[in-house]
Amino acid sequence: MRKLPLPALCVGLVLIGTAPTLLAEDWPGTHDLEGPVSLMWEARFNGEMSMFDRVTSLALSPDGGTIFVTGESYGPGWNFDYLTVAYDAATGEPKWTNPARYDGPWSDSDYATQLVVSPDGKTVFVTGTSIGYSAADYDYVTLAYDAETGAPIWESRLHGYERSQLWTSRLVIDPAGEKLFLTATAVCSVGECVMPPSAFRCPQALVAYDTSNGSEAWFECREEPMQAGEFPAKLAVSPDGTRVFLAGTRHDPVTGDDYLTVAYDADGVEKWTSSFAKRGPDCLRAMTVSADGTQVFVTGMTGRTRASLAAGRRGVVSVQRRDSMTRSATSIDDSELWFNYATVAYDAASGDEQWIAVYDGGLGRGDDRAHGIAASPAGGLVFVTGRSESLDSGHDYATIAYDAADGTQRWVQRFDGPDSDYDSARGVMVSPNGRSVFVAGECWGERAADWTAVGYNALTGEQRWVACYDGPLSHTDFCRAMAVSPDNGHFYVGGHSVGISATGYDFTTNAYSVLVLVDLDVTLGPPPINPRSNQPVPIVIFGSESFPVSEIAVPTLRIGRAGPVPLYQLIDGVPVQNQLADINGDGILDLQVSIRARDLGLGCDDTSLTLSGVTNSDVQFEGSDEVKVHGCP
Repeated sequence: MRKLPLPALCVGLVLIGTAPTLLAEDWPGTHDLEGPVSLMWEARFNGEMSMFDRVTSLALSPDGGTIFVTGESYGPGWNFDYLTVAYDAATGEPKWTNPARYDGPWSDSDYATQLVVSPDGKTVFVTGTSIGYSAADYDYVTLAYDAETGAPIWESRLHGYERSQLWTSRLVIDPAGEKLFLTATAVCSVGECVMPPSAFRCPQALVAYDTSNGSEAWFECREEPMQAGEFPAKLAVSPDGTRVFLAGTRHDPVTGDDYLTVAYDADGVEKWTSSFAKRGPDCLRAMTVSADGTQVFVTGMTGRTRASLAAGRRGVVSVQRRDSMTRSATSIDDSELWFNYATVAYDAASGDEQWIAVYDGGLGRGDDRAHGIAASPAGGLVFVTGRSESLDSGHDYATIAYDAADGTQRWVQRFDGPDSDYDSARGVMVSPNGRSVFVAGECWGERAADWTAVGYNALTGEQRWVACYDGPLSHTDFCRAMAVSPDNGHFYVGGHSVGISATGYDFTTNAYSVLVLVDLDVTLGPPPINPRSNQPVPIVIFGSESFPVSEIAVPTLRIGRAGPVPLYQLIDGVPVQNQLADINGDGILDLQVSIRARDLGLGCDDTSLTLSGVTNSDVQFEGSDEVKVHGCP
């Protein structure tokens, strides 16, 4: 796998002359919403050929103003092209005059796999695979676009291996915006490292590009093959940009499939390698890094064969198959293999294993497969989601919160879709303020799949809202990517659903307004509270970088339980001063307000108090805190 020069013959075309076909207004899908969530907009893109337009990735600009969506679109050349669109995040209106379509040098199949945005929001980077120097070879092509206009800036092509849709690439950008890191599976040609891919396992390459011009900064190749397919190797970068982490599934002749995690410095020098091998095939599916950069978390599934369950020994795997629902490479027929979630935490500096958490959905010999992982921005928690078999409802979403320090399970929540059938979560995200968790995937029914997003309280696991989407023809709708806004109040889901032509899929992007959960404290008041008293009770809303309390519209504040009442500005005729101050000493302003105890709406049996309101930008928020009540008869 070698970087090659780009003669004119092998430079693709970025076409920006074809107007997009946006159909959401005329052919909207059906949105079934429960709880504090509302639809902001739905955008659909139907390509010129009205055939297959499939989303693979999306990302928000750092200021939350634009959402970029990429994927593959059947083009005029009767093959797939990269297709990238940009929408106004508030309205869903296209930001670029036309979408950016990339048709490789052979006008053959080009598949976009991932999109990232530069930290300054000025550049959008898209990577994927493209037919290269011959019609039998795939190359890895990374493109840079002007985020404001969609105009192409540069193209970088990395020579791959023989034609196959298995060879996919992943992309991350360093926090400074100076380097792009790409990992891909294919033949490596560096020194003695020359190895063709075999079955679903391929040599893994890691490449760094200069973001300004696409030039190659360094190139590393690992001889140890990693699993390809729909769940290829994962890539992450530390918050300070000094470490790059590569994780995937490698095959060991003794232990079978194992997790493999490798750390490099920013110059491509390997720092450590760690593996996880349990009692059978262990297939890695996702990776994330803690907000402070001290921990690396990986998750996936660990399996045991019936023979190993009976004999208590490690299973030996030799047969490969492809699961029809997930298209992932698994070992042995499902009837002979049981899976559990398996999550591992490593020290990011040394690679030392810190803890392992295995989740069995309750059947003992069921099918539980983790697909996504996310770490809280505030630290302390790590969240894992996927699908878990149940006794009476097929498969459910199963989302778990672990203590990041020791792997202790903090909460677990299962979500059973409307038809109690095959429900599979694809990914999980945490709001920037760390108070909400978002999970999205597909819920299958008798006819087809609909995508479904669920919101949870990150601290308690309480389910807050559900958003189900059924496309215009009530056919199959696949969720593929999601994003949460910097202000915590907007959630975006991208995927593809069968369009009005009924001949293929359309790009589909939905934007939701969701309730923001905030950190609330009423313990500054005189505990316990006499609900009959006129005594002022101070209540503090703690601010954060992603939730500045100076943006709160104070007149909208409501407090109480049944039929919340407006926050009073006068107590016994005396004006109450709302105070903006750094009350908890974290360097960020907090908002303190006061209300008479008798106006809190507390009952003698109440143990919590809830406050809600709206910001100046119409973001709804809510917070709760424990209270103690006294003075009741």
